[in-house]
Amino acid sequence: MASKQNKFFTTSILSITLGLLAVLGSAATAKALTISPPSIEFTVQPGNQAEFIVKLYNEGTDKQELYIDATTFTSGPEEGIPVYDFASPKEDIATWVTLDAAPIILEPQGRKEVTIAINVPADAAPGGHYGVVAFSSKPPVAAGAEKPQVAISQGIGTLLLVRVEGDVIESATLASFLTAAKYNHLPATFTTVYQNTGNIHLKPTGTITITGMSKKVAATLTINPNKTSTLPKSSRTYTATWGNEDTVKATATNAWAKFWQEYSNERANYAFGKYTATLALTAGQSGAVATSATTTFWVIPWHIFLVWAVLIILLILVLILLVKRYNHWVVAKAQGAKPALPKNPTPPKGTS
Repeated sequence: MASKQNKFFTTSILSITLGLLAVLGSAATAKALTISPPSIEFTVQPGNQAEFIVKLYNEGTDKQELYIDATTFTSGPEEGIPVYDFASPKEDIATWVTLDAAPIILEPQGRKEVTIAINVPADAAPGGHYGVVAFSSKPPVAAGAEKPQVAISQGIGTLLLVRVEGDVIESATLASFLTAAKYNHLPATFTTVYQNTGNIHLKPTGTITITGMSKKVAATLTINPNKTSTLPKSSRTYTATWGNEDTVKATATNAWAKFWQEYSNERANYAFGKYTATLALTAGQSGAVATSATTTFWVIPWHIFLVWAVLIILLILVLILLVKRYNHWVVAKAQGAKPALPKNPTPPKGTS
């Protein structure tokens, strides 16, 4: 074999359970069946073959009879959830996979390794090709057969991300980089919509650097730490949060209680001023796909300001009252110490 698997990874878009996504909504491990790896990624030259091993484990107490099937998948409307249809005509990578029609028998607590071969045509288009190899309790849908209501039942599978060498185009743009214009307190959430304009999946990684009005760095956030993929000709949303969401409470039911709860949230998650968030992402095999963006926002903990403003006003009023009382006391004391003149003074004797 000219090419072997060269990389395993587990991500939210790639770690799927086909039974869970099926219309019947099977459990995460169909009939207590587990599979490893949940996804596999490798590079291969056109006209070559690649092989990989899938490990199956029957955790249950019943014997299982499994069949192998394959299809392609694309990026779905829900983040991280691929779209596929085993009843559709096979195309692209689904036609490259060599499948054994015989069932796989797994005894209770039994384990088995299945070797999957992929024969890449010499004229295969360079770039990314994406498929699913599934292990199901039902045989694959025969070509030309009537399409069933459910294409796969009680099954799980491994996602395939194949890079065919050649004129591979790695390119991307940022559709948006946003956060709310104003917050009362942290956390502040940043949303990045990353658009893959090339022909190979990309795993953008990078940081969001947050600076305050003094230009001092307030926080540095990591984007896509799990290295999830954005498929070609599709977009994906990545989020990052500055602050601890677990410290924010939202259980108050009336306006008075809500006010003081927000006051408490602002004290526990305090920030103030205008902030600038700068996004920097790289992707691609050599990290050459670079994208960046900047956005600004305010954090104004007005509940804290209002409470302290009221306290300061009350303090000033109390001081004014105390000063007035003190002045009154001083005046009264001064007046009480002055000698009193007689009402009708008597002239001294011997005077006229």
